[in-house]
Amino acid sequence: PIGRLVPYDRISIWTIDLRRQNLIASYVEGVDGRGAERGTAFPISSPEALSVLDSRSPVAVSKSSSGVLKEFAGLLSQAGSRLPAVLLVPLVSNVETVGLLSLRSSPANAYSSRHMALAEMVAAQMAGAVANARLRAEHDQVRRELSTLAAIGRVVNSSLDNEHVLGQIVDQTRRLLIFDALAVNLLEPGGATLRTAHMAGENLESRW
Repeated sequence: PIGRLVPYDRISIWTIDLRRQNLIASYVEGVDGRGAERGTAFPISSPEALSVLDSRSPVAVSKSSSGVLKEFAGLLSQAGSRLPAVLLVPLVSNVETVGLLSLRSSPANAYSSRHMALAEMVAAQMAGAVANARLRAEHDQVRRELSTLAAIGRVVNSSLDNEHVLGQIVDQTRRLLIFDALAVNLLEPGGATLRTAHMAGENLESRW
């Protein structure tokens, strides 16, 4: 349906992860053109790049574009020589930019001001759905975190065997935090030294 209003050979919807300063490709469709696949993360590396997202206005660019859009060089280069024209449209919901609509086309000057206006209207319809999906995901994440914290509480009270308890806590912690190695250090009586009570992960000897 979008293609009836705005021509494209490839479309992608990017959602914003401000905590990690990334754009995540949540939906991708169309010809290959060496484009990003679903799940690809693209870093937002500067205030200038964020300003494009916060502009709340569509921007038509090509691979030869420069200036403020140089921060999107990595994203634009993925379009490949087959898809030199790119139309970027911020997805704005309740004054918050929640994503980016990217349309790519093979003609170098594919996008006119009318195409930009139409794409902006399409993006306005998409933004609400993207915001709702993100809200549901955030609620699900909170529920998982609370459930894991409750499980840790139950483990603490389940046994007097410190090694068993700490091992169970580490297993639950993996559901909350990403880590390659973890050590639990306990303060010895007197408070002068620490004792490593439990370690988990890879290359432990080289880490501690």
